[in-house]
Amino acid sequence: SMVNQPDDEHLEFFATLVPDGLFSPSLHDLEIGDRIYIDKSVFGFLTIDQFPQGGTLWLISTGTGLSAFLPMLNDEKTWELFDHVILCHGTRLIEEFAYTDMIQSVQERYGERFVYLPISTREAHKDYPQKRFTDLIVSGELAELAGHPMDPDTARFMLCGNPGMTTEARKLLGELGFKSGRRGNLGNLAVEKYW
Repeated sequence: SMVNQPDDEHLEFFATLVPDGLFSPSLHDLEIGDRIYIDKSVFGFLTIDQFPQGGTLWLISTGTGLSAFLPMLNDEKTWELFDHVILCHGTRLIEEFAYTDMIQSVQERYGERFVYLPISTREAHKDYPQKRFTDLIVSGELAELAGHPMDPDTARFMLCGNPGMTTEARKLLGELGFKSGRRGNLGNLAVEKYW
């Protein structure tokens, strides 16, 4: 996944090698100086333009799904449109948390307007529970950890990552009153179909 803004001069990719995968082995085998060809078209619907202005923007990701949200964190438009931004990144192991320096820089710039919740499912973390996001949504712990309510009137959710997480979280958030935008009507839930 690309970590950059679409118009950045240099491209940065965040990828995990899946040995039997369709794309990551080829990417992994590239050498410095090898050419790659990129389509100039921008694809996807995971944009902040899908939401009404104001409130709290929740960015929930697993693994390399984090890459979809990093450009948003560094885009002034995000901070002009939303009062608070909560970045939730789930991994199996603590060592898999990525871009922590960039995230720390965002924390320093925006202070209390920004909350970062790194959640590991297979390894205990001293400050955060060892649970799946979907379990944290059901129990209400995610809202408690973030210090912000999961209210459909004021919260906007973006999900990106493992299809199991995005499918289950979409269902759970739907039960709480969150809906995707349709035909020009703004919603409060957006999901990237990641793989």
